[in-house]
Amino acid sequence: MVIKKITSLPFIPNKHRIRLALSSARERLLGLDFTLPDRMYDRNRNDGAMYYATPPSALKALFETIDPSFDSFIDIGCGKGYVLYKAKKFGFAKVGGIEYDSKLTEICRKNLKRLKMDSSVNVACTDARTFEYYNDYNVFYFFNPFVEEVMEGVISRIVEQCPGKEVTIVYYRPRYPKPIESRPFFVKQAELYDSINGYTANVYRGIIPKE
Repeated sequence: MVIKKITSLPFIPNKHRIRLALSSARERLLGLDFTLPDRMYDRNRNDGAMYYATPPSALKALFETIDPSFDSFIDIGCGKGYVLYKAKKFGFAKVGGIEYDSKLTEICRKNLKRLKMDSSVNVACTDARTFEYYNDYNVFYFFNPFVEEVMEGVISRIVEQCPGKEVTIVYYRPRYPKPIESRPFFVKQAELYDSINGYTANVYRGIIPKE
């Protein structure tokens, strides 16, 4: 118990922090910045709101659960763009992202430019509740980006814009699944476990009713 508490202190290196440091160092040599966590939104607050990259092993498992017929992917709350990079490499024909935080959006665009993906991956710096192009996509990815109220607004926006369309929703670390699961046309297809971070991920699929 004492050891566990000690390793949780910020100045004690543990396996997780060492892994982050090594990954970040490798990225910096390539001119990239994906892995290092970053505070989001109001950077003067100390409320623990942070950007974290989804582990590659978890992403691979999640991508492999998605029917290949779903070929357009958007990461809602894309942060520094790691998921966008991996989605494009995985083979999605169309990839896009939404990020509210301007600093993270700038880092994301620099990463994509460095990888020569800036012309093929569109990143919008905006409020996801006002985004106007959800109908361009059929796979929607969330890494726990919102509180429940905002999540409800985003799901409502998707439903409004995509009547009659079959979609997949991937919700990694699903803290607020109610806005999805309260709509009976979204059916959970899979529940995966990320052993690195100890998080689950839900994969939903459904046809959004026409009005």
